[in-house]
Amino acid sequence: MRSLRVAARGLKGLVDSECHFSLIPQATIDAISRAVGYRGRRCFWTPTVIVWTFLRQILVSNCACREAVAMTISGSLARDIQRHGEPQCSISGDPSAYAQARGRLPLKWFEALHRRISDDVCGRVGDTLRWCGRRVRIIDGATISMPDTPALQAAFPQPHGQKPGCGFPQLRLTAIFCHASSALLDLTVDALRVQELPLLRRMLQRFDSGDVIVADRAYQSYADVAEWRRHGIDVLLRLNEAPLPNLRPLRRLDRNDTLIVWRRPKNRIRHLSPEQWAVLPESMHVRRVETTVAAYGFRTQHIQVLTTLLDEAAYSAESIAALYRDRWMAELNLRSLKTTLNMEVLRGKSPDIVRKEVYMYAVAYNLIRSLMWRAARSRDGDPRRLSFDGARQRITAMAPFLEILHAHSDRVALLQRLLELVAADKLPNRPDRIEPRAVKRRPKTYLRLTQSRSKIRAKLRKTHAA
Repeated sequence: MRSLRVAARGLKGLVDSECHFSLIPQATIDAISRAVGYRGRRCFWTPTVIVWTFLRQILVSNCACREAVAMTISGSLARDIQRHGEPQCSISGDPSAYAQARGRLPLKWFEALHRRISDDVCGRVGDTLRWCGRRVRIIDGATISMPDTPALQAAFPQPHGQKPGCGFPQLRLTAIFCHASSALLDLTVDALRVQELPLLRRMLQRFDSGDVIVADRAYQSYADVAEWRRHGIDVLLRLNEAPLPNLRPLRRLDRNDTLIVWRRPKNRIRHLSPEQWAVLPESMHVRRVETTVAAYGFRTQHIQVLTTLLDEAAYSAESIAALYRDRWMAELNLRSLKTTLNMEVLRGKSPDIVRKEVYMYAVAYNLIRSLMWRAARSRDGDPRRLSFDGARQRITAMAPFLEILHAHSDRVALLQRLLELVAADKLPNRPDRIEPRAVKRRPKTYLRLTQSRSKIRAKLRKTHAA
C-alpha cells in the first residue's frame, strides 16, 4: 500500500498535468485568482478543473454534476495512462467534492473570467466589420427559470399570476451583444420585477465613446438617451406605436426621414433625483426614420426608428433601417444561449450557484463565438453565417481528444482541423424565412398542478386511507 506522501505526489502530478487546449490558458485562470485574491485548497479540484467541469455540464446539454465529474475524471485517468502507463492517483466519483469546491470559488471569480473572455473576443474583432466606422452594440433581455426552492423563491420570486407551489422562480437578464461577432459582452441579472432598462443602466461602463446602441421599444427613455449622449454614445431605438406627445417635427430630410425635437417630459422620472433631473437638457434633436416591412408571408408593418445619428450624409435612412433589422440578431443570440445551450432552466439550488451558472453559460457561449470568429477569419468569412450548434457539437466531440494529446504539435494540428470543420459548416442564406411557431409531436397528457404538491399529496393520502 502506498504511503500518503506518494499519493500526494501523484495527486500533484495529476493536477499539474491538466492541459486543456488554449481556449482558456492556464495563465489566464491564475491571473484571475490573483486579481480576486482567491487561494484555493491544494487538491484535485483546482479552479482550472472546476471551470472545465462546469463547462462540460453546459456543453453536454446541461448535464448533471455526476456526469460532468465522470467525464473529468475519465479525461484525467486517460492522460495518466498515456503519460505514465497507469493512473497516478484514484479520485472519487462522488460529485459532492466538486459541488463544494464550486461553492468555495467566489462569484467575483466567475464575473472576472466572463469579462476576461469577452474582452478577449473584442480584442480579436478589433476594427473589423464595423458599421459606418462605428462599433455597434445590440441590447435585449430574456427570462430564465430555475428549480423551486425556498432560497431561490426569496431571491427570484415567481410571477405574481402563478399560485404558490405551482410556479418556478424566474430571473430577468439584460445582455449586450457585439454586432460584428455576436459575442456576449456583458450581462446583468435580477428578479423578475426589475425591468430590462434599469438592468442596462448598471452596465453603462461597458460602453465606450463612439459606440452605437441598437435596442427595441423597451429602452425608449428620454433620460437614458440623454445620459448616453453625454458619454458620446449614439442610440437607435424603435418608437412605440402610440406617438409620444413630446416629439415635434422640425424639418423633413427625406421622404421617410425627419429631424425632430424631443422635449424633456414634464414629470420627473422616479429613478432620478431632482438634481439629476435638473441637469438634463430641455430638449435634444433626433431623427425619425420610417420604413415599411412587406416581406412575403409576413404582415406588413410600418416601423418608426428613433436615432441620435443626425448626419444624414454619413448615416442614410436606408442604412439605419438595415441596421435596425439586424437587431433581430440579439433574438437569435439569445436563442443560441437559451435553447441551443439549454439555459432555459438552470440547475442550481441556491442564488449564488445560479448566478455562477449564468456567468459560466456566458463563458461557454463566448468561447464558441471566439472559435467561430477564428474559423471564419481564417477563410475571410463572416462568423455570423456559421452554425453555432454545429460549432458546439464539434467542440464537444473533439475536446476530450485535445485534452489527452501529449505533444503540443499534435494538439495544434487537431485544433486547426477543428477550425476548418467549423468554418465549413455555413448556414444557408434564408432571408424572410417562414416557419410556424408550433410543434407537431403532442406532449403527454399529464394533468397540470393547480395546487402545491404538498396539498395534492395530502389529498391522495386521505383518498387511499378511505
